[in-house]
Amino acid sequence: MKYTLKIAFVILTSILCFACSEDRAENEQQETFLYISEKVNFTEIISNYAGTKIKTPKNGDNLIYSEFESSFYIPENLSDAELDIYIQNNLSSISGTVKYMINDEVYIIVEVVNGIKSSIETNKNYFLKQAYPCSYDGIQDCVQHAVYEEWSTYTALKCAFTGGLACIADEAASCIEENCF
Repeated sequence: MKYTLKIAFVILTSILCFACSEDRAENEQQETFLYISEKVNFTEIISNYAGTKIKTPKNGDNLIYSEFESSFYIPENLSDAELDIYIQNNLSSISGTVKYMINDEVYIIVEVVNGIKSSIETNKNYFLKQAYPCSYDGIQDCVQHAVYEEWSTYTALKCAFTGGLACIADEAASCIEENCF
């Protein structure tokens, strides 16, 4: 009887330990959130800023949008001012991947770890280029360079949470002004 009681106790203890370890593993997995902005016509943005000075691509309009994948939760319905404050107050807690997309293809990827840009990938190399041609592709390249070289982590995150489209439009306007006028 003593022997059977010991075996039962060991089995019960093992079952409880196994159940607790599964609960702990489930709690350690974080929920992932995906924030996707609306798609905006990048070709139209450039045409509006440059007028007829830049020839638009023959293959049709380019639609841009952003995706931000993170375990960091952003409350819905924040105003721009509230979003600014929220990001500033929580910047060191934010980690994730920001992707700027053109026609569903990756344009720029920004990796953020604890509020710091850990890496940026683009589909081009910009280290030596200073000026860009006044062309549609040149303006696209200039915008990529600005995001790659000039954006702070805060700017990249704020633009990702707000869709990034006004930020991209501002960079396009700046690139057109610098390279076309």
